[in-house]
Amino acid sequence: MVLVGGRWKVLLLLVLPVASFIAGLLVFIQGFLLTRHALLDASTCSDFGELSENGCWMPKKFNKTVLLLIDGLRYDFAAEDDTVKSAVVPAFLNKMPVFKEIISGIADIDSKGTTHLPWRGSGFLAKFIADAPTTTMQRLKGLITGGLPTFIDLAQNFDSGSISEDNLVLQLEQHGRSITVLGDDTWRNLFPNSFNRDFLFPSFNVWDLDTVDNGILEHLDAELNNPRCDVLIAHFLGVDHVGHRYGPNHPSMTRKLRQMNDVVRHVAQSIHDDTLLLVFGDHGMTATGDHGGDSDAEVTAAFFVYSPGLVKNFSSYYRSSPHSSTNTNESNINELLFQGEIFPVGDWRHQTPHLIQQVSLVPTVSLLLGVPIPYSSIGSVVPQLFGSLQDQVMALSLNVKQVHRYLSHYNDKFSSNRFPLSMWQKLVSLKVDIDDIGRINLSNSTHLEAYKSSLKEEAVGKDLEQIKNHLLMRRKSLYEEYLSLAKAMCEEVWATFDVTAMAGGIFLMIVALTNLAIISLSLTKKEEIFTYFFKGNCAICTIIMFTLLLRSWLPLPVLNFIPAFLAGVVVVFHASKVNSLSVYAAYKDLWPLLIFGFVCCSSFSNSFVVHEDAVIGFSLVSLLAYSTLRLLLIHKTRTFEKGKIKNQASISSVLAYIAVSVFIVVGVAVRWSSSYRRCREEQSSCEPSTNYLPLSSIDSALQNKRFFIGVFLLILTVSLPRQWLSYCGNLNGMRAAVFVYRNATIICGVMIATYWALDAVPKPSALILTYMNYPPRVIYALAAITILITFVKPLLIFQLHKNKRQYNVTNAHMLIPELFNNLKEDFGRNKRPDSDCETPVVYGLATAISAPLVTTGSMAAIVVLLLVGDGMALPLLLLILTVAGFCFLHAAICWQNPLLDSVMRLRWVGPVVWCLLSLHGFYSTGHQTTFPTLPWSAAFVGRVETGAGGTLAPALLVLLHTFSGHLLLGLLLPLLPLAPLTLGAILPTLRKKKSGDELQRGEFVLLDRPEVFLASLSSFAVSYVSLHCAKVLLTCISCLFLRRHLMMWKIFAPHLIFESVGLVVTLCSVSFSVLLALRTLDVLQTWAIRISFLKEKPS
Repeated sequence: MVLVGGRWKVLLLLVLPVASFIAGLLVFIQGFLLTRHALLDASTCSDFGELSENGCWMPKKFNKTVLLLIDGLRYDFAAEDDTVKSAVVPAFLNKMPVFKEIISGIADIDSKGTTHLPWRGSGFLAKFIADAPTTTMQRLKGLITGGLPTFIDLAQNFDSGSISEDNLVLQLEQHGRSITVLGDDTWRNLFPNSFNRDFLFPSFNVWDLDTVDNGILEHLDAELNNPRCDVLIAHFLGVDHVGHRYGPNHPSMTRKLRQMNDVVRHVAQSIHDDTLLLVFGDHGMTATGDHGGDSDAEVTAAFFVYSPGLVKNFSSYYRSSPHSSTNTNESNINELLFQGEIFPVGDWRHQTPHLIQQVSLVPTVSLLLGVPIPYSSIGSVVPQLFGSLQDQVMALSLNVKQVHRYLSHYNDKFSSNRFPLSMWQKLVSLKVDIDDIGRINLSNSTHLEAYKSSLKEEAVGKDLEQIKNHLLMRRKSLYEEYLSLAKAMCEEVWATFDVTAMAGGIFLMIVALTNLAIISLSLTKKEEIFTYFFKGNCAICTIIMFTLLLRSWLPLPVLNFIPAFLAGVVVVFHASKVNSLSVYAAYKDLWPLLIFGFVCCSSFSNSFVVHEDAVIGFSLVSLLAYSTLRLLLIHKTRTFEKGKIKNQASISSVLAYIAVSVFIVVGVAVRWSSSYRRCREEQSSCEPSTNYLPLSSIDSALQNKRFFIGVFLLILTVSLPRQWLSYCGNLNGMRAAVFVYRNATIICGVMIATYWALDAVPKPSALILTYMNYPPRVIYALAAITILITFVKPLLIFQLHKNKRQYNVTNAHMLIPELFNNLKEDFGRNKRPDSDCETPVVYGLATAISAPLVTTGSMAAIVVLLLVGDGMALPLLLLILTVAGFCFLHAAICWQNPLLDSVMRLRWVGPVVWCLLSLHGFYSTGHQTTFPTLPWSAAFVGRVETGAGGTLAPALLVLLHTFSGHLLLGLLLPLLPLAPLTLGAILPTLRKKKSGDELQRGEFVLLDRPEVFLASLSSFAVSYVSLHCAKVLLTCISCLFLRRHLMMWKIFAPHLIFESVGLVVTLCSVSFSVLLALRTLDVLQTWAIRISFLKEKPS
C-alpha cells in the first residue's frame, strides 16, 4: 500500500462509518427535539375591535411605560427577608429595600440619607417564572413575543438573529408608539431599525460590570423626561455579569444591587400618574452565578410593578395569612364570589408572593398600552392591573380570543406537530362553555334573571348586582382556566416526540456501530481489506444520503427505517471479513468491555447520570488495577514461535515494582482530580470546588497562594513534555518544528502567568482589561503556528554527519576561502544518496513518529490551561500524568511478545481506558452535563473589551474548554499503539530482550513495516471512536424509553446533547492525530530514502 494514498484511505475508513452513525443520531434528534414552527401572521386592530384614539381592542390604561430589565435579577435579590441576622446576611440579600418601601407606602430614605414623602399610588412584587432554557437570548425572545422557547433553542444563545414572529416591539412600532432602548446591544440585533432612539453598548464582555449600566444612567433622565418617548426600555447587565464573574455572594453584587436600588427609586419618583413602571429580571442564577437550566434559582426572577396612578389595593397578590383571614373559610368562598372579591390562584392560606409567568408580560403590556396582543403569544394577562372587575374580564376575553385563534391556526397548519387530541378537545369544549356564558348580556336583566335561575339555591336572596358579579367571576375563572390549559398544552406539544423517527435513528446507529465493530475486528495489514471496507462504507454513506433525502421529500413513517435496512444489508457482507484472532483478543479483554458496558447502561438511571463523574472515576481506577494485575500475572504463558510452542519468561521484578508504583500514582491522580469536579444541583452531598472561579473572585488572602501554586503547576505542564522530547533527542538542531516548539512553549508559559496576574486584579481599569487581551491572543497565534508547522514539517530529529575526510590547503594565505570551498563541495555531496560520507548519527529517530504528536498535544494542553484557569491547572496536569502512566502499563503488557505484529495488535483494554480517561477529563476539569455549568467565561479569554468578530470564535473557545478531555485524548490517541515501541527503545532495561526482538529500533522499525502501523492505528482509532458511539447510542435508547420521565429535560436530554457534541469533538481530534501520525511516517520514509537508510520506499 502506498502510504500517501493509504493515510487518506485510513482517514475515510474512520470518518465514513462515524458519519453514518451521526446521520442516525441526527434522525433521532429530529424526532426527539422537535422545534416550534413559527407563524408569521400579525395581529391587527380589526381582529377583535377597532382602532380609536384611546387604543386598539380596548382603551389603554397608561400613556407611557418604563421597562427596567435588570439581567439576572433573582427574586430573593429584590425581596426583603427580615428573618436573616445581619451578621450572616449574604452579599445579595436585603440590598434593594425600595420595593418594600413602595409596597408599604412608607416614606423612603435614599442612599444619600435624604428622606422623601410617602409613596403615592401602589405596586407589588412577585415571582417572575421563566421558561427554560434560561439563557438571555431565549428569555428576551420569550419576553417580547409571549411565546415559549424550545429545548434546542439553547444552541442559539450565541446567535442573536432578528425576530421574525409578531412581537410587542413590532406592534408598538406599527401603532405609532415611540420606543427608546438603552443598554444591551442585543436589542439592536433582535429588532433592527425598530427604535426611534437607542443608546446601546457592547454586552459581550461579562467581566465588565459597569460600562453598560453607566451608559444607561447617562441617558436615563433625558429619556424619562422626553415627552415623545412612549416606551422606555433600559436593560442593565451589571448584576448578571457579577454573577458570571464572581457568583452572587460577592461584595461586587452588593454594590450593583444597591446601585439598582437607587435607580429604581429615582425612576419611581420621576414618573407621572399615567406612566407604568415595570422592573423585572429575565432569569435568576445558581449559587455559582450560572444560568441556562430549569432549577428554581434559575427560573425564578423578580417582577415589580408600580404607578402613581394605581390604587392601593393589591392585597390579592399576597395570599392571605391564617391570622389575617380568620373570617374566611372554604364554606363561604361562594358567598364572597357574589361580592366580587378577587382571590389569587393557589392555596390562599399561605402568605407567599403571587407567581407570574414571563409569557404574561406581552399580553399585559399590549392591552395596557392599547395595542393588539402579538399573534403568537400564549401568555395570559395579569388581570388585576386593569382596574375594575369588568375591565379585567374584558382583557381576559380578548386574550382568550387571541390565543384560541393562534392555536387553531397552528393546529391546522402543522399536521406533523399537532396538539394532543385529548387536550385539544378539552380546550375546544372549554371554549364552547366560554362562548355560551359570553352570550349573556350584563346589561339585560332578562339574561341575568335566566342566569340566576340556573344557579338555583345558590342565588336565593341575591340581587341582580350580586348576580352580575358572580357572572363576571365565573367568566374570569373560565378564561383563566382556558389560558392555563392552553399554555400547558403548548408546553407538551413542543416537547412531543416523533417515536418512529427516534426508533429509525436508533436502528441506523445500531447498524453503523455494528459496522464500526466489524471494521475494528477485521483490519489487517492486507491492502485489499482496507479497499474492501472503503468501498463498502462509500456505498453505505451513499445509501443513507439518498434515503434521507427521499425521507425529507416524502415524509412517510416507514422511510425512517429504510436507511438502516439498506445499510444493514451491506454490513452483513462486511461480517464475513471478521478476523478470528481479533475476536479472540476481544474475548480476552471481556472484563474491560463489560465494565464499559455497565458505564453505558448507567444512562438508564437518573441517579447514575447525576453521579456519572463518580461512576467514571471508579470504573477508570478499576480498569487501571485490571491492567496492572494483568501485567503482574504474566508468568508462564505459552506462545507460538516459528511453529513451536514455547513458554514465555516471566517479567522482571524491576518492571513489576515500577508497574505497581505507576498504578498507585495514576490511581491517586484520578482520585485527586475527582475532587475538582463541579457539583450539580441534584448532588446534595457534593462539596463543590471553587477552583474554577477566577482569581479576582476569591479572598485576597488566598490569591497569592493559589497564584504561585498555579504558576508552579504551569511550569510542570510546560516543562514535562519538553524534558521528555529533550531526553529522546527530539529537541536538538534547528528544524522548523523544533525551533518553533522550543520557543513557543516558553513564551506561552510566560503569557499565561502574565494573564493570571492581570486576572487577579479585583477592579481592573479599562487599560488593564485591554492589556488582558494580548497574552491569550499571543498564545492562540503561537499554538496555531506551532501545530501548523508541525503538520507541514513533522520531523523533530537532528542529523549529524560523520566525515573523516582531510582537507589539503595549498595556499596558507587563502586558508579561509579554501576551507569554505571544501565545505561547500561536501555539502553538495552529502545531499546525494551516493555520498562517500558514512551513515550519519541521527538523534530522536526512535521517537520520530510520536514526537510531533507530543508537541501537538502539548500546545493544545497549553491553550486548554489558559482557558480553564489557574485553579484547574492541577487536574489538567494529573490528567496528563495519568495518560503517561497508562501508556507505560499498556506498553509493558505488550512487551510479553516482542514480535512487531503482536506488539502492535489491538488490545481492547487500551481504547476502553482511553475513552474513560476522556470522560474523566471532562468531569475533572470542572464540567457537568448541565447547561448552567457551561464555562461561558471562556468566550471572553482574549476578547475582553468587545464582542466584535462574530460568534464563531467565542463558541469555539467554550467548546474547547468544555470538551478539553475529549480533545486532548483524541490528539494523543496514536501514542497508545506507539507506546510499546517508544518505551521499548527508551527503556530497554525494563524488558527482557529475546531472539527476534524488533523493539530496540523503536518507532523507526515501522519504516520497514508501514502496513503494520496502518492496520494498528486504524484499529485503535476505529475502536476508540466506536466506544464513544456506543455510549451515545445507549444514551439515545434511554431517552427513547424514558421520554416521559419526570427528569427527561433536566437530566437525560442535556446528557444526550453533551455526549453527542463530545462524539463530534472526538472524531475531529482523532482524525487530525491519525492524519498527523501517518504524514510523519510518510515524511520519515522520504527522509530515510534520501540518506540511503532505505534503498527504496516500501509499498
